[in-house]
Amino acid sequence: STQSTWVDVLSVKTHAKRTLRDHLPEGDLLCTHPMFGPESGKNGWAGLPFVYEKVRITNTHRCARFLALFEDEGCRMVNMSCEQHDEYAAGSQFLTHFVGRLLHTTGAHTTPINTTGFDSLLKLMSNTCNDSFALFKALYVHNPSAPAQIKKLEEALVTLKQSLETNRFIIPHPSLYTTTLEDILNASRPDTLFVLYFYGERVDGISWCPDCVASDQIIHTKLSELHQHSPAFIELPVLRQEYKSNPDYFYRTHPDLHLDCVPTVYWMRGGKVLRKLVDVPEISAPWTLPAP
Repeated sequence: STQSTWVDVLSVKTHAKRTLRDHLPEGDLLCTHPMFGPESGKNGWAGLPFVYEKVRITNTHRCARFLALFEDEGCRMVNMSCEQHDEYAAGSQFLTHFVGRLLHTTGAHTTPINTTGFDSLLKLMSNTCNDSFALFKALYVHNPSAPAQIKKLEEALVTLKQSLETNRFIIPHPSLYTTTLEDILNASRPDTLFVLYFYGERVDGISWCPDCVASDQIIHTKLSELHQHSPAFIELPVLRQEYKSNPDYFYRTHPDLHLDCVPTVYWMRGGKVLRKLVDVPEISAPWTLPAP
């Protein structure tokens, strides 16, 4: 009916939006997601996010009255497209449920010597597993960004295992650069040679930067040649949307780096840059290692 307002409160929004449009050609459509449940909202909704998109609204007064039900309870109202919601939710809500279910699958349980951190993990496991498996599966099946999130977790597990067993690390985002590099330096010998490799982020194994596709092969050959020197190798992916046409990008302005382009390799020892190799020609040229 043209006099009706249809509202969904599902956890996955793009699928709901498409379905409502397909089956309800008339009437107002409001897609919403209260980002809380019986457990997280049991003590009130104040400050908890309520996401909504006015997909098709003609009766603005009725729409406002509905949204006011949540706003008056103190919810943090977030006007966001369904597509953007699902992208964010894959890296937050779905990730949370996945980790909780993963802990449950491993058989994690309380012990007589729990740390507070482990108690937090057990609470996460309990909260997520109290929700139905049908919800967890829907978060995966109907969110187009969820499979990519699982792939990132799989890749991260391999990378983290390599960090424990070898001298290979990854700093996935500039916001983590300073603290992560400091941790790696503190855990290494003072004379350790670090090879920092900046490249265009890979999607499905392929970098957005054509030169980086070539340098990916070169860098691994070079590292094999340096095996006897036991260098520490740090990968630093550069996100296209953050890097392109952004003069204030963190790695561009960092006083020790001044990143000009990708791919770029830095040799570092004791936190000091010894040499900078810019682009494929310099990276592929013979490497003459500095003395310790």
